Amino acid sequence: MLKLKAQMKELHDDVMTLKANKSQRNHQETSQPSHNSPMRQTDRADGHRRIDAEELDDHLRALRSEINMLHNDVTTLKTSRSLNSRME
Repeated sequence: MLKLKAQMKELHDDVMTLKANKSQRNHQETSQPSHNSPMRQTDRADGHRRIDAEELDDHLRALRSEINMLHNDVTTLKTSRSLNSRME
Protein backbone atom coordinates (compact mmCIF):
# COMPACT_ATOMS: atom_id res chain seq x y z
CA MET A 1 0.00 0.00 0.00
CA LEU A 2 2.81 2.41 0.86
CA LYS A 3 4.52 1.55 -2.40
CA LEU A 4 1.34 2.43 -4.31
CA LYS A 5 1.03 5.76 -2.47
CA ALA A 6 4.66 6.55 -3.28
CA GLN A 7 4.06 5.78 -6.96
CA MET A 8 0.92 7.95 -6.98
CA LYS A 9 2.83 10.84 -5.39
CA GLU A 10 5.61 10.43 -7.96
CA LEU A 11 3.07 10.48 -10.80
CA HIS A 12 1.40 13.53 -9.30
CA ASP A 13 4.77 15.31 -9.07
CA ASP A 14 5.51 14.41 -12.70
CA VAL A 15 2.14 15.77 -13.83
CA MET A 16 2.70 19.01 -11.92
CA THR A 17 6.16 19.38 -13.48
CA LEU A 18 4.73 18.81 -16.96
CA LYS A 19 2.01 21.40 -16.33
CA ALA A 20 4.59 23.93 -15.12
CA ASN A 21 6.76 23.29 -18.20
CA LYS A 22 3.76 23.67 -20.50
CA SER A 23 2.76 26.92 -18.83
CA GLN A 24 6.31 28.27 -19.13
CA ARG A 25 6.49 27.19 -22.80
CA ASN A 26 3.17 28.89 -23.58
CA HIS A 27 4.39 32.07 -21.92
CA GLN A 28 7.61 32.05 -23.95
CA GLU A 29 5.74 31.47 -27.21
CA THR A 30 3.31 34.32 -26.60
CA SER A 31 5.85 36.89 -25.44
CA GLN A 32 7.45 38.72 -28.35
CA PRO A 33 11.05 39.97 -27.97
CA SER A 34 11.57 43.58 -28.94
CA HIS A 35 13.59 44.35 -32.07
CA ASN A 36 16.10 46.30 -29.95
CA SER A 37 16.71 43.26 -27.80
CA PRO A 38 20.24 41.83 -28.08
CA MET A 39 18.76 38.32 -28.05
CA ARG A 40 17.28 37.37 -31.40
CA GLN A 41 16.35 33.86 -30.41
CA THR A 42 15.01 32.21 -27.30
CA ASP A 43 15.51 28.66 -26.15
CA ARG A 44 12.24 26.98 -25.41
CA ALA A 45 11.68 24.45 -22.66
CA ASP A 46 11.22 21.64 -25.19
CA GLY A 47 14.74 22.16 -26.57
CA HIS A 48 13.66 23.78 -29.83
CA ARG A 49 14.92 27.19 -30.82
CA ARG A 50 12.57 29.99 -31.78
CA ILE A 51 13.84 31.98 -34.77
CA ASP A 52 12.48 35.43 -35.55
CA ALA A 53 11.53 36.52 -39.07
CA GLU A 54 14.67 38.61 -39.63
CA GLU A 55 16.98 35.73 -38.76
CA LEU A 56 14.93 33.39 -40.95
CA ASP A 57 15.25 35.83 -43.88
CA ASP A 58 19.02 35.89 -43.35
CA HIS A 59 19.13 32.09 -43.46
CA LEU A 60 17.02 32.01 -46.63
CA ARG A 61 19.25 34.58 -48.35
CA ALA A 62 22.35 32.57 -47.44
CA LEU A 63 20.76 29.36 -48.74
CA ARG A 64 19.71 31.03 -52.00
CA SER A 65 23.22 32.36 -52.46
CA GLU A 66 24.69 28.91 -51.85
CA ILE A 67 22.20 27.34 -54.28
CA ASN A 68 23.12 29.90 -56.95
CA MET A 69 26.83 29.18 -56.45
CA LEU A 70 26.22 25.42 -56.73
CA HIS A 71 24.12 25.96 -59.85
CA ASN A 72 26.94 28.00 -61.39
CA ASP A 73 29.44 25.25 -60.51
CA VAL A 74 27.25 22.59 -62.13
CA THR A 75 26.78 24.73 -65.24
CA THR A 76 30.53 25.29 -65.48
CA LEU A 77 31.19 21.58 -65.05
CA LYS A 78 28.65 20.67 -67.74
CA THR A 79 30.15 23.21 -70.13
CA SER A 80 33.65 21.93 -69.43
CA ARG A 81 32.61 18.32 -70.03
CA SER A 82 30.80 19.31 -73.21
CA LEU A 83 33.88 21.09 -74.54
CA ASN A 84 36.10 18.15 -73.59
CA SER A 85 33.83 15.67 -75.36
CA ARG A 86 33.84 17.82 -78.52
CA MET A 87 37.63 17.91 -78.55
CA GLU A 88 37.89 14.12 -78.42
